[in-house]
Amino acid sequence: MVEEKKSVDWMSLITGICFIIVSFIAFKNPYASLASLVIYFGIIAIVKGVGGVLIYKKIKDFTRLNIKLFFWISIIDIILGLILLFNVESAVLIIPYVFSIWFIIDSINDISFGRYLRFVPGGLYHLNIIINIITLILGIMMLYNPLRASFTVVFLIGMYLTISGVKYIAYAFKHEY
Repeated sequence: MVEEKKSVDWMSLITGICFIIVSFIAFKNPYASLASLVIYFGIIAIVKGVGGVLIYKKIKDFTRLNIKLFFWISIIDIILGLILLFNVESAVLIIPYVFSIWFIIDSINDISFGRYLRFVPGGLYHLNIIINIITLILGIMMLYNPLRASFTVVFLIGMYLTISGVKYIAYAFKHEY
């Protein structure tokens, strides 16, 4: 009989909570300064990137899998976060493009990483696929029509953050065997 080991992935939990908090801010005051959202996203991108690097190292050490795409996407998250934090004025002008490309890349990365979740009990694999298809569609919608996206970016970002926040919190409480 396989013994279940319960653990909490604190970095995923913190990332998920950050995503959900910022989504509430986005939904509560949709006319808030995009500059503040850029700053929040910069911080979230850095936290997510650092968490991804730590997860990559843990996966590589534990399974001997070398998932370089996951590592490089995490590095891109950190770089994107730094760019957003240090170039707020420029980022506000290109925010629909930045976020749509980020959503698309992140969703593709998580879908490709999802194949490793097939063996985790509890439906995490299916949740991962469904959520990342939704966030991929949101990213494509933003990229397809950036002018409209600039008017609805707060709502789309709020949706993305809520969905991704739930995903990261689910990852945080996965059971290990």
